[in-house]
Amino acid sequence: LHQGHEMASPSSARRGGQDGTKAGAAGTRSIDSSSLGGSMLGKVSYLRSSDIVLPVRVRVVRVEGLNRFREFRLDNPTGALCLSVEAQLVMGSKPVGLPSSTPLVGAEKDLANWSDWLTFDTTIASLSPSAEIQLVLRDRIKSRKEPLARAKLRLFDEKGRLKQGSKVCELALEKKNRHPDRHAGRGGGGGDEKEKGSSSSRGGGVSHAAGGNSLVDLEEQVRRYRFGLSPVGSISDHHHHHYRRQNHQDRKSSSSSSPGRGYQQQQLISTSSVWMTRLAKRRALEMKKNQDHQNAQPRPYPPRALSMYVELPAWNLPILFAENKRHQHTYNEDLRSAAAAGADDEEDADEELEHDSQGLLSYEGGTWVVDPVVEGGGEVGRSLLYGGGSHAGGRLKQPPSLKERQVLNAIIKAPRGGAMTPDARVLLWKFRGFLSKNKFALGAFLRCVDWGDQNDKKEALAMMMEWAPIDAIDALDLLSETFKDIPEIRRYAVLSLQRASDEEVLMYLLPLTQALRYEVSVPCALSRFLEKRAIRNVSICNYLSWHLRVEAHDETKGQDKKINQRSIYRSVYESLDRLLLSTNPRQREELLAQKALLKDLRDMVEEARKTGGRTDEKVSVLRDLMRPPHGAKRHLLDFDSNPVRCPIRPDLWLVGVIPEKTTMFKSAMAPLLVTFKVKGGGTIKFIFKVGDDLRKDQMVMCIIDLVDNLYKRLGLDLCLTPYQILAVAPDEGLVEFVDNSYTLSKVRDQAQKAQDALYSFLRRHNTQGPILDMAIESFVRSCAGYCVITYVLGAGDRHLDNLLITTKGRLFHIDFGYLFGVLLTFS
Repeated sequence: LHQGHEMASPSSARRGGQDGTKAGAAGTRSIDSSSLGGSMLGKVSYLRSSDIVLPVRVRVVRVEGLNRFREFRLDNPTGALCLSVEAQLVMGSKPVGLPSSTPLVGAEKDLANWSDWLTFDTTIASLSPSAEIQLVLRDRIKSRKEPLARAKLRLFDEKGRLKQGSKVCELALEKKNRHPDRHAGRGGGGGDEKEKGSSSSRGGGVSHAAGGNSLVDLEEQVRRYRFGLSPVGSISDHHHHHYRRQNHQDRKSSSSSSPGRGYQQQQLISTSSVWMTRLAKRRALEMKKNQDHQNAQPRPYPPRALSMYVELPAWNLPILFAENKRHQHTYNEDLRSAAAAGADDEEDADEELEHDSQGLLSYEGGTWVVDPVVEGGGEVGRSLLYGGGSHAGGRLKQPPSLKERQVLNAIIKAPRGGAMTPDARVLLWKFRGFLSKNKFALGAFLRCVDWGDQNDKKEALAMMMEWAPIDAIDALDLLSETFKDIPEIRRYAVLSLQRASDEEVLMYLLPLTQALRYEVSVPCALSRFLEKRAIRNVSICNYLSWHLRVEAHDETKGQDKKINQRSIYRSVYESLDRLLLSTNPRQREELLAQKALLKDLRDMVEEARKTGGRTDEKVSVLRDLMRPPHGAKRHLLDFDSNPVRCPIRPDLWLVGVIPEKTTMFKSAMAPLLVTFKVKGGGTIKFIFKVGDDLRKDQMVMCIIDLVDNLYKRLGLDLCLTPYQILAVAPDEGLVEFVDNSYTLSKVRDQAQKAQDALYSFLRRHNTQGPILDMAIESFVRSCAGYCVITYVLGAGDRHLDNLLITTKGRLFHIDFGYLFGVLLTFS
């Protein structure tokens, strides 16, 4: 038994000695059995693996049973062996880090000795429950690439304890080294380890203590003495342990007065047991000397079993695997697989950890038991598995290792749409204090939280308020459907948007409007924020009004969920209308004038379609409807006295239509290309589509505009052409027309040779050398930019009529009806 081990200071505890006996944790955990109704046990202390930042180490001591590999040949008449052991840390069947090797040694008779420590660049805190060390024995004298034999050493047993002390690993022969007529040996994919001191070797080997078990028993007594346990077979094995009575205050003062010593070990041995006297020690040395002499003598055929003796660092306290509770199912699966593999099934019964009904403590044969995997929760199990609770302390600021930083960066940069793995959740939660300085990591951190747990939710929200301030683009992530039912996060996102300028809000206005569909009810923080910005900015008010109107009048959505979304948009739209009526009635009148103008255009398009003739006949009818003889539409020709704010360019005022420059395209929907005169001089062209839902194209163009702005902030101009698209109804919208642009199909048709089509086009419109070079540069940049964007968006239906180029060399795409892998099919 171990009574509560006192720790001097975190700094001294983190200094691990060469023998690995110093604790590398921020603190220990203690369970008072009196709180669980126990009367026979005192405090039980242990360390958590997640707190230990020391590297994983293993010591290769020796290998026995090597005579089977000796080959007496002319080039090697003595049959010498030059051996090394290569160790590789493996987690989840994948190697972690670089392997580590022992120096080359020659085999003496039937064994080879090393006693070298191998250190890995992975800390104990980073280990998974299935972590193991794969050991490979190689002979370098003949430059063999294939290993002679291999074994594996699991670092955690089936109870979740980190293994300590000496181990014996049975080496499995490689296929090429198995000889049925030679000495028996195990084969397969790698031998398992067993506790040093077991009486027999599995798989047909002979005992490593063939001369008897007396020395083995004595070594077991020494091992138990090192860990402060009662001796096997003592009175305490049959009755409860009697603690050495010491004053608690004396222990506390002693611990604080010597901080450099780390843990003060309290040896709890039976008062009636007096053992390990000088005579016993002398007898032990004599027995060991005799045993070594017997091992050195030539043995009759067959030799001893092929085994590797290794040693793991010993600790003053047991180390229990601690992991985030969301990873508990993976942990249990790893434990079941470890049990199925038979790893360490011969562990000492006096130290077995058994699950009890409470999942905390059990008592068998006078030994204490701790199980960190608490089924029903509780502070102890919660702090073990989740890293939170009142014991977290300064561990929140613990920096990750280099490899952990690389993994964290990959998680933070990963697309938000995919599901987060349990390992990623564990890593994010573990280093949440360190990540709180990174404003880009907040969205990923909030995704790792178990929001169904009130304690987790409380701690995560507190961390969120202490996080580094996020940008407007990161606030969009917090307004997504993922956090639909967490109003605290949505309010925090809106609070972050308060720092954004009107230009930034205008850039993100469409996704912000779409985020309203994920609100539980309105008015809400997001709707009030949008209304406030709309009142003080004309452009925001213009676009927001149209966005809300489209969603509020979308009757194509018949599902209950869509009906609820429609009611939300209708409520916000009506609220904005009432707000404009009371604060800015002139702005409201401008919006009504836009609606009247678009209604007249729609009526003209539908009337022109009724002719059913060719496109030129429809255009003729359309122009006649715009001229003065048709009094009902006379205001479209000239309405300078009552100008209308342009819906897709709110900074421009429309004062009349130019019928001669208005036409219709050859298409099933017969979209209208209309040219308007602008107040102050100039014109503007846009395409008016009826019967086509432009909301998808509108969102794509918003993304292209965002990408263009982000790249320009970084000093990279990709010569993109983010033209304006505005949906004014579920089946109606406006598209800004790009002047001096031609489809690639038309460019190809006008060229004499298809191979020189683009170059001939650019040279024809850019005659001078420097200007032509600039046009070619613009084409290359825009082509590269749109290639990346359309690939990421999964844009389909890309043909020469959907690719356009301007006379200045700028390439751009139109018609984004097929996105994200949705393909156009033909019957």
